[in-house]
Amino acid sequence: MNELVKKIGLDKLAHLGIGGLICAMMTTVLIFQDGVMEWKSLLYSVPGLLAVFGISVFKEYFIDEKPEWADVWYAMTGCALWIGAAAAGIGLYVVSH
Repeated sequence: MNELVKKIGLDKLAHLGIGGLICAMMTTVLIFQDGVMEWKSLLYSVPGLLAVFGISVFKEYFIDEKPEWADVWYAMTGCALWIGAAAAGIGLYVVSH
């Protein structure tokens, strides 16, 4: 893990984790709120994606001294990882029913 942190950087890994967390929380709330367990449930990740993108761009351009698009990319990758996990879960649900 230390090598990964040295190679990528703690800041980028934090963006990855926090971006994924925000996306996961928003998507989960929306899926459970409607109780929809089918492929269209993945559309519920769109608000999370947009929120993470907006928060990341805002942070980079209005809070940080030097904006880095790589930070935004890592945050969005965190969202993509969550969407992949949600797709796997929905796929298992669809196959088992």
